[in-house]
Amino acid sequence: MVVDFLNLFAETEVTKQDDVTPSFNEGLSRALKGAQQETRVAMPATIVTYDYKTQKATVQPSLQRKYNDGKVLSMPQLYNVPVAHPRAGKAFVHIPLKKGDNVMLVFMDRSIDKWKGAGGEVEPSDARTHHLSDAVAYPGLYPLNTPADVPNGDDIIIRNGNTMMHVKANNHLQVINGTTELIKTLCDLVRSIRESVTYTCGGPQHLYHVDWPEIERRLKSFLEVT
Repeated sequence: MVVDFLNLFAETEVTKQDDVTPSFNEGLSRALKGAQQETRVAMPATIVTYDYKTQKATVQPSLQRKYNDGKVLSMPQLYNVPVAHPRAGKAFVHIPLKKGDNVMLVFMDRSIDKWKGAGGEVEPSDARTHHLSDAVAYPGLYPLNTPADVPNGDDIIIRNGNTMMHVKANNHLQVINGTTELIKTLCDLVRSIRESVTYTCGGPQHLYHVDWPEIERRLKSFLEVT
């Protein structure tokens, strides 16, 4: 442990007034500060490449590193980073990730090399902690100057391009593709069928099916009336 403290102390910033041998408490404080600077918990990053089949990504951390000599350098790209889409067993929501999309990296407490390969309860392969190699990416973290275009704060909203689905608390559902709403279109379709006529030798006859009124009622129970 003493050797570790000395190594960390050697890497911490030293000013001219500290050229003299510091006290034990000062050296310990610097060592702890150095350890804190090397502990990674979470940070934003951007997607470089993403494989939807394996749900692994190459990512570029967005926070640069500043060294004691004043140099500021980009952090290295991280490879084979698992992407944590919402999932439970065979139920999942997959978010299509493209180059430049933002994610949040979380650095695990211990090595997850063995766990990534097989899952389950495993013994860490080494003693590293909060290491760059043990990052997991979570989609969705974006800077405050690029908020998502959310129409309201009451619905569960799923959107991909111009297609948007609203799940409302009042049992209504909206599926919109930019200009057309699906449930309303289906209601209009049933109504047009019910109002259609066919011409026979006996004159015009309305089309009819015994199930149409019930189908129309069910569809309208999803329709958001504005």
